[in-house]
Amino acid sequence: MDLNAEILQVARSRVQAVGWTTVTFHPGDIMELDLDRDFDAVSGRWVLQYTPDPVALLRRARNWLRPGGIVAFQEIDLSHAPRAFPAGPLHEQVVRWTTPPPGTPGPDPQMGLKLFRTFLRAGLAAPQLRRDAPVGGGPSWPGYAYLADTVRSLLPYLERVGAVRPDEVDVDTLEERLRAEIDGQDGIQLLPAIVGVWARA
Repeated sequence: MDLNAEILQVARSRVQAVGWTTVTFHPGDIMELDLDRDFDAVSGRWVLQYTPDPVALLRRARNWLRPGGIVAFQEIDLSHAPRAFPAGPLHEQVVRWTTPPPGTPGPDPQMGLKLFRTFLRAGLAAPQLRRDAPVGGGPSWPGYAYLADTVRSLLPYLERVGAVRPDEVDVDTLEERLRAEIDGQDGIQLLPAIVGVWARA
Protein backbone atom coordinates (compact mmCIF):
# COMPACT_ATOMS: atom_id res chain seq x y z
CA MET A 1 0.00 0.00 0.00
CA ASP A 2 1.40 3.39 -0.96
CA LEU A 3 0.29 6.84 -2.07
CA ASN A 4 2.88 6.81 -4.85
CA ALA A 5 1.49 4.95 -7.89
CA GLU A 6 4.90 4.98 -9.59
CA ILE A 7 6.53 3.13 -6.68
CA LEU A 8 3.71 0.59 -6.70
CA GLN A 9 4.28 -0.08 -10.39
CA VAL A 10 7.97 -0.79 -9.70
CA ALA A 11 6.92 -3.19 -6.93
CA ARG A 12 4.42 -4.93 -9.24
CA SER A 13 7.08 -5.47 -11.89
CA ARG A 14 9.43 -7.01 -9.32
CA VAL A 15 6.73 -9.38 -8.06
CA GLN A 16 5.87 -10.41 -11.62
CA ALA A 17 9.57 -10.98 -12.40
CA VAL A 18 9.87 -13.58 -9.62
CA GLY A 19 6.51 -15.16 -10.41
CA TRP A 20 4.68 -14.45 -7.15
CA THR A 21 0.90 -14.57 -7.43
CA THR A 22 -0.12 -13.95 -3.81
CA VAL A 23 0.85 -10.26 -3.62
CA THR A 24 -1.52 -7.39 -4.38
CA PHE A 25 -0.94 -3.65 -4.28
CA HIS A 26 -3.34 -0.93 -3.19
CA PRO A 27 -2.82 2.72 -4.05
CA GLY A 28 -4.14 5.16 -1.50
CA ASP A 29 -4.00 6.48 2.03
CA ILE A 30 -3.86 3.84 4.75
CA MET A 31 -6.14 6.00 6.89
CA GLU A 32 -8.88 5.75 4.26
CA LEU A 33 -8.44 2.26 2.82
CA ASP A 34 -11.00 -0.37 3.83
CA LEU A 35 -9.46 -3.83 4.25
CA ASP A 36 -10.45 -7.17 5.73
CA ARG A 37 -9.80 -7.81 9.41
CA ASP A 38 -8.03 -11.16 9.24
CA PHE A 39 -4.39 -10.38 8.44
CA ASP A 40 -1.53 -12.24 10.11
CA ALA A 41 0.71 -9.17 10.12
CA VAL A 42 0.83 -5.49 9.29
CA SER A 43 4.26 -4.07 8.50
CA GLY A 44 5.64 -0.80 7.24
CA ARG A 45 9.01 0.70 6.39
CA TRP A 46 9.58 4.45 6.44
CA VAL A 47 5.84 5.08 6.80
CA LEU A 48 5.24 6.50 10.27
CA GLN A 49 7.91 9.19 9.85
CA TYR A 50 5.74 10.76 7.12
CA THR A 51 2.46 10.40 9.03
CA PRO A 52 0.92 13.33 10.91
CA ASP A 53 -0.52 10.97 13.56
CA PRO A 54 1.50 7.72 13.84
CA VAL A 55 -0.52 6.56 16.87
CA ALA A 56 -3.79 6.77 14.94
CA LEU A 57 -2.25 4.87 12.03
CA LEU A 58 -1.11 2.03 14.29
CA ARG A 59 -4.52 1.83 15.94
CA ARG A 60 -6.14 1.53 12.54
CA ALA A 61 -3.63 -1.07 11.35
CA ARG A 62 -4.14 -3.11 14.53
CA ASN A 63 -7.83 -3.45 13.68
CA TRP A 64 -6.94 -5.40 10.51
CA LEU A 65 -5.22 -8.18 12.47
CA ARG A 66 -6.58 -11.45 13.69
CA PRO A 67 -5.84 -12.17 17.39
CA GLY A 68 -2.11 -12.62 17.94
CA GLY A 69 -1.20 -10.89 14.69
CA ILE A 70 2.07 -9.01 14.40
CA VAL A 71 2.64 -5.28 13.95
CA ALA A 72 6.17 -4.55 12.68
CA PHE A 73 7.72 -1.28 11.50
CA GLN A 74 11.12 0.09 10.54
CA GLU A 75 11.82 3.82 10.73
CA ILE A 76 14.83 6.09 10.36
CA ASP A 77 16.99 7.42 13.17
CA LEU A 78 18.91 10.44 11.94
CA SER A 79 20.40 11.24 15.35
CA HIS A 80 23.70 10.64 13.58
CA ALA A 81 23.80 11.82 9.97
CA PRO A 82 25.74 9.86 7.32
CA ARG A 83 29.44 10.57 7.71
CA ALA A 84 32.95 9.49 6.89
CA PHE A 85 35.67 8.33 9.24
CA PRO A 86 38.14 9.95 9.09
CA ALA A 87 35.91 12.96 8.43
CA GLY A 88 35.63 14.09 4.83
CA PRO A 89 34.49 17.46 3.48
CA LEU A 90 32.17 15.97 0.83
CA HIS A 91 30.30 13.88 3.39
CA GLU A 92 29.98 16.95 5.62
CA GLN A 93 28.61 18.86 2.63
CA VAL A 94 26.04 16.12 1.98
CA VAL A 95 24.81 16.53 5.56
CA ARG A 96 24.43 20.29 5.02
CA TRP A 97 22.57 19.72 1.73
CA THR A 98 20.16 17.21 3.23
CA THR A 99 19.36 19.20 6.38
CA PRO A 100 16.33 21.37 5.61
CA PRO A 101 16.04 24.83 7.19
CA PRO A 102 14.56 24.85 10.72
CA GLY A 103 10.78 24.65 10.74
CA THR A 104 10.56 23.07 7.28
CA PRO A 105 7.77 20.48 7.12
CA GLY A 106 8.92 16.99 6.30
CA PRO A 107 9.53 13.51 7.74
CA ASP A 108 10.31 13.03 11.41
CA PRO A 109 14.07 12.34 11.46
CA GLN A 110 13.86 10.59 14.84
CA MET A 111 10.76 8.46 14.31
CA GLY A 112 12.80 5.32 14.89
CA LEU A 113 13.56 6.44 18.43
CA LYS A 114 9.88 7.18 19.04
CA LEU A 115 8.58 3.76 17.99
CA PHE A 116 8.50 2.27 21.48
CA ARG A 117 6.26 4.95 22.94
CA THR A 118 4.21 5.15 19.75
CA PHE A 119 3.38 1.44 20.01
CA LEU A 120 2.43 1.84 23.66
CA ARG A 121 0.23 4.86 22.98
CA ALA A 122 -1.52 2.92 20.21
CA GLY A 123 -2.52 0.27 22.76
CA LEU A 124 0.00 -2.33 21.63
CA ALA A 125 2.28 -4.36 23.86
CA ALA A 126 5.80 -3.13 24.54
CA PRO A 127 7.60 -4.01 21.30
CA GLN A 128 10.89 -5.78 20.70
CA LEU A 129 13.43 -3.33 19.28
CA ARG A 130 16.50 -3.49 17.10
CA ARG A 131 18.74 -0.70 15.78
CA ASP A 132 21.03 -1.30 12.80
CA ALA A 133 23.42 1.06 11.04
CA PRO A 134 25.25 0.03 7.85
CA VAL A 135 29.01 0.67 7.89
CA GLY A 136 31.53 -0.12 5.18
CA GLY A 137 34.43 0.93 3.03
CA GLY A 138 36.54 -0.04 0.04
CA PRO A 139 35.80 0.52 -3.65
CA SER A 140 32.88 -1.93 -3.90
CA TRP A 141 30.93 -0.80 -0.80
CA PRO A 142 27.31 -0.13 -1.93
CA GLY A 143 26.83 2.70 0.57
CA TYR A 144 28.16 5.29 -1.87
CA ALA A 145 25.38 4.52 -4.35
CA TYR A 146 22.81 4.38 -1.56
CA LEU A 147 23.74 7.83 -0.27
CA ALA A 148 23.94 9.34 -3.76
CA ASP A 149 20.53 7.87 -4.70
CA THR A 150 19.07 9.21 -1.45
CA VAL A 151 20.30 12.70 -2.30
CA ARG A 152 18.93 12.32 -5.84
CA SER A 153 15.48 11.38 -4.55
CA LEU A 154 15.48 14.30 -2.09
CA LEU A 155 16.70 16.94 -4.55
CA PRO A 156 13.28 18.24 -5.71
CA TYR A 157 12.21 18.69 -2.10
CA LEU A 158 15.54 20.22 -1.02
CA GLU A 159 15.46 22.68 -3.92
CA ARG A 160 11.86 23.59 -3.16
CA VAL A 161 12.61 24.44 0.49
CA GLY A 162 15.80 26.32 -0.41
CA ALA A 163 18.28 23.87 1.15
CA VAL A 164 20.28 23.54 -2.10
CA ARG A 165 20.65 25.31 -5.42
CA PRO A 166 19.92 23.17 -8.51
CA ASP A 167 23.48 23.54 -9.83
CA GLU A 168 25.54 22.85 -6.71
CA VAL A 169 25.10 19.13 -6.05
CA ASP A 170 26.18 17.51 -9.36
CA VAL A 171 24.31 14.40 -8.34
CA ASP A 172 25.40 12.43 -11.43
CA THR A 173 28.99 12.30 -10.13
CA LEU A 174 28.17 12.18 -6.42
CA GLU A 175 28.55 8.42 -6.01
CA GLU A 176 32.06 8.41 -7.49
CA ARG A 177 33.12 11.43 -5.45
CA LEU A 178 31.88 9.82 -2.23
CA ARG A 179 33.76 6.62 -3.13
CA ALA A 180 36.94 8.57 -3.85
CA GLU A 181 36.77 10.42 -0.55
CA ILE A 182 36.41 7.25 1.51
CA ASP A 183 38.66 4.94 -0.49
CA GLY A 184 41.35 7.59 -0.87
CA GLN A 185 41.98 7.62 2.86
CA ASP A 186 41.25 3.93 3.58
CA GLY A 187 38.27 5.16 5.56
CA ILE A 188 34.75 3.97 6.25
CA GLN A 189 31.31 5.35 5.59
CA LEU A 190 28.66 5.33 8.32
CA LEU A 191 25.05 5.45 7.13
CA PRO A 192 22.00 6.43 9.19
CA ALA A 193 20.51 3.89 11.55
CA ILE A 194 17.20 2.09 11.12
CA VAL A 195 15.15 1.11 14.17
CA GLY A 196 12.90 -1.92 13.78
CA VAL A 197 10.17 -2.93 16.23
CA TRP A 198 7.50 -5.58 16.43
CA ALA A 199 4.73 -6.62 18.83
CA ARG A 200 1.74 -8.91 18.84
CA ALA A 201 -1.70 -7.31 18.82
